[in-house]
Amino acid sequence: MNTTTLSISSTDISSCDKVATYLQHCGIPCDITQNKTILKKNGNFHIETGCRIVFSGRNKIVDEKMWSNLKTRFKLDCAHIKVEGHFKGCINDYLRPSACPGMK
Repeated sequence: MNTTTLSISSTDISSCDKVATYLQHCGIPCDITQNKTILKKNGNFHIETGCRIVFSGRNKIVDEKMWSNLKTRFKLDCAHIKVEGHFKGCINDYLRPSACPGMK
C-alpha cells in the first residue's frame, strides 16, 4: 500500500479542522494530524500551525490542481511531500522537474 504524506504550515491556518473540512468538501479521504512548526523568517522565529495530511492506498494522489487549490485556500508558500518509496522533498520538485542547479 502506497502512502503519501503532505506536510503544510501557515500563519493562515488556525486549526487543521479547517483543512479537514476543506478536504472533506473536496471528497478527498485522508488522515490529518495537527502540529506546530517553527520557522525562521527575516532573522526571527515564528510558530505556525502545521497539518500532516496522510493519503493511503488508492486515495487521491497529490497533483498540481490539488496543490494549487490548497496553496491558494490556505496561503501556503511551499510544502514537504513524501511518497513512500518514490519521493521525499519539496512539493515543487515533486510536481515538475527541479529548478535547483544541483538537480539538473
